[in-house]
Amino acid sequence: MKKIVVCLLILSVICAISIALTACHKPSLDLSGYTLVFSDEFDGELDRTIWRDTRQGYRRKGYWDSNLAFTDGEGHLILRTELRDEVVTDMDETSISERSVKRVYSGAVRTLDTYMHGFGYYEIRCKLPTVTGMWHAFWLMCGDVYSEENGSEDGVEIDVFEYLPARDAVNVALHWDGYTEAHQNAYDRWEKTGLGDGEYHIFGMNWDETGYTFYIDGEYKWTTTGDGICDRDCYMIISTEVGEWGTWVGDLHMEDLPVDWIIDYVKVYDKIPVQKD
Repeated sequence: MKKIVVCLLILSVICAISIALTACHKPSLDLSGYTLVFSDEFDGELDRTIWRDTRQGYRRKGYWDSNLAFTDGEGHLILRTELRDEVVTDMDETSISERSVKRVYSGAVRTLDTYMHGFGYYEIRCKLPTVTGMWHAFWLMCGDVYSEENGSEDGVEIDVFEYLPARDAVNVALHWDGYTEAHQNAYDRWEKTGLGDGEYHIFGMNWDETGYTFYIDGEYKWTTTGDGICDRDCYMIISTEVGEWGTWVGDLHMEDLPVDWIIDYVKVYDKIPVQKD
């Protein structure tokens, strides 16, 4: 019996050492071989020649309005979510009537056709709101995401990060083969992160010929290749969305609005080509 106990103890020690060594060998963020190619620290007015409208109007259980994306004069981009009272006109064959409704609007912007880029390291620094019923995201749309021909090689949505306050969770993901029956994805998710602490945090993703690697505050979190490596250019999106993610989002309480998401900067780095002798 003693020999069995000793063997079990030895095995547990070996497993602990193995786990520790594995953790130590996780790839750390190293930008020494990279050069900065895009940086917006949101000084002055928001540059609308870069950060243009997303698809405006109805989105999930809210609405997108690029006018709710603006700078605060202190070097931050603000994406605001607010409640509006609006008058809606109803029409039928015999009458026209008006009624008052309450709608939730959120800021969202993208760089479609203004800044397109491919392989590189993408990073955002921000403070995370803690109001339930919504989530906040920095994501990329690369190539033709709707193509169902060659997996994610044709196109992929890369969610550098999504924050879900209801579960204090961060989600990172790839999506490809469109958004209907053929849709596929790969993701990882962490709950009770403690990131809604009112401090700034950095979310980054490195995308190269080997795959997609995600970081939080410079710490390695996850690597995936999806269904193949997309090498098509992408545009960036920064957005807040309301509803439609079950318990991951929770209920939005209107008395909590307005809510501001504060973003300090967005940066993109390119890998410096290795010089051959």
